Amino acid sequence: MTNARADTLYADGAGRVTGVEIARPDGSRETIGCAALVLACNGYGGNRALVARHIPEMADALYFGHPGNQGDALAWGEALGAAWRISAPIRGTARSRTRTASSSPGR
Repeated sequence: MTNARADTLYADGAGRVTGVEIARPDGSRETIGCAALVLACNGYGGNRALVARHIPEMADALYFGHPGNQGDALAWGEALGAAWRISAPIRGTARSRTRTASSSPGR
């Protein structure tokens, strides 16, 4: 599934995920069934609206991570009724635009 992007989840009436649909760079699509699915998206730093919603103090931060980190798995989980919380949201991939002359780089 290298270079494939999951863009659709399938769930039963109870909200249990039963499959996923992927899109490949060549435009082909594939539906894959599953008994269980781990939602993992590598964060949401590339999604300014989610950053502003969940860590407003970082809303104007510069983001140096991959722009594909849009929080898709978080949105899917919410749509399925899951709750989530931010346990340690700032891991060094965003920096505040407000810096003083005495600020040390990387802090």
